Order: sequence, then C-alpha cells, then structure tokens
Amino acid sequence: SGDTSFEASGATESTWQDLGDLPYRRVRMYSDIIWGRKGKQAKSPKSSISKASTFSDSAEENPDEEQFGLSWYPKSYVGIVRAHQNAVLGTGEDSFELSRLLSTTTTTFVAGCPNGGPIAAVTAPLSTGGGSGGGGIGNVSTSGFGSRTTIRIMNNSGKLMAAIPFPPKDFSLFTGTQQIQIHRSPGDIIAIGFTSRCVLVVVLRDS
Repeated sequence: SGDTSFEASGATESTWQDLGDLPYRRVRMYSDIIWGRKGKQAKSPKSSISKASTFSDSAEENPDEEQFGLSWYPKSYVGIVRAHQNAVLGTGEDSFELSRLLSTTTTTFVAGCPNGGPIAAVTAPLSTGGGSGGGGIGNVSTSGFGSRTTIRIMNNSGKLMAAIPFPPKDFSLFTGTQQIQIHRSPGDIIAIGFTSRCVLVVVLRDS
C-alpha cells in the first residue's frame, strides 16, 4: 500500500549537523505513512484477515471524548470551551483557536517507551480536583473537565493498543490488613514515563 522504498537521495537536510559529538542528518525513509490512521483497512488479497485486527477490539476509543492531536478532552468540556470561544471571541468554528484555548487550561503528558516502543499519552486539567473549579483563561476553567481521563497506549504509527481509565474505580492502598480508598482526580497527575523494563509509571501529586 504505497511506496515504502528507502529514499536516501531524498534527504530533507543536505548538510550534516552536530548532536553533541555525533554528526547527524535527517533522511526521509517512507513517504506515505499517516500517523494515527483510523478506520478498517482493506483485506489483503492473499489473506482473509484484516490488518486492522492486529490489536484487541477492546482497545476502543471513548465516544465521550474528542481528539485534538495527542490530546483527548471530554466532549462536554469541549462544548463549554467552544461556547466561550463563540460568545467572547466570535470564532466558534475556528478549530485551531479552540485547540489553543483548550491547551491553556489543560496539559497533555506524552512518554515514549525506550528503544522505540509504544507511546503513552494522557490529558489532564491544570488544576487539581477534577470536578472542582480551577485556573483558566477568561471565564473558561477546568470545572467542566470531569473526574476521569484516559491513558492511551499507542504504537509508533498512532494505532491505539490500550485505553486505561484514570483514576481506576478500585484505586486503594493496602496497609497491613486494612484497605484505604484513595480519592484522586486527573489533575493529580504530574508526570508519566516508562521504566527500562517498559513498565508505564504515573506520578501523582502528594496529597
């Protein structure tokens, strides 16, 4: 499907640059790779198995969230920001301006697995508390973001491999024989990353 030949002659940079003590030059290798391609792919004439079935069907997108690049927002929150955008700025149909407004009240954490493994991304409000009030721009706050978000694991072409709700419904801490329920919100996330063993770690704000 498309030209995937090596194109060393089509280097995007004709001169070498320095990265520390290592020279490098960016070279285009594949010309038609679309990152984050969606939808079912056509079945191969040599096989009755669709390429899109490589990953589990359980890794489905949340219909209550709307995507802007690597960021996903609750549709209800997008509606609040869009209404503010239209009322104050009169640019309700400008998706670029809407994305900019959303980024002023939220942050998206992105982490890559070592040695070119999967990518993790999660969007969270800048303030803690999820459903409570918070910072924002103008009259737009994070009060409508909600109490949950989704951690997404994707491969290097943007194909969704897993969607993990955060916080988990059974988020608790065991101390001896006692189980203590932990109340967290998306705003408590301060960083994400992968260990050398490719284990995803979510760092939370200390309560």
